[in-house]
Amino acid sequence: MQYKVFISHSNDANDLAVVNQIKAALTNNGFVPIIAEEQIPTTSPTLLSEKITKLIDNADFCVALLTENGVGSAYVNQEVGYIIKSKKPLVPIVSKGIPSQKLSLLQGAEYIQIEEDFTKTIKNLLAWLEKIKGSKSSKDLQQFLGIVALIGISVLAGAYILTHYKK
Repeated sequence: MQYKVFISHSNDANDLAVVNQIKAALTNNGFVPIIAEEQIPTTSPTLLSEKITKLIDNADFCVALLTENGVGSAYVNQEVGYIIKSKKPLVPIVSKGIPSQKLSLLQGAEYIQIEEDFTKTIKNLLAWLEKIKGSKSSKDLQQFLGIVALIGISVLAGAYILTHYKK
């Protein structure tokens, strides 16, 4: 199964260059990056906010690129708020020097700091996503086994009722 990763970011040229590096790394490691402007036709009459929330809803994980431009972007802040509300796994990637109070709802949350050697940042991101992927797979397996157990109990209960209450 390929996991889809929504990437929240500002439209600053420097941020877009970082997003392209993240996108390449995700693609090369079996993830499907979701970048809003690549997914949303500009001629469509639907509200942009509706399209973005659908992209987030369809993602397995989310990444928020929080640079100086990212934390100052109303779109990024709204996307992060929606991601948190939707309880999607979120991996914040934060530039050095961003004060914690600028992280708004993510203040106090764990995050990946952008390293000077960006390959380290990418390695940290991929490790974090793999860890989340493992816990997501475990939760999915637990849910599946729970459903199987409920079906089994229902079948046994039905068989018991049929054998003990036949007339």
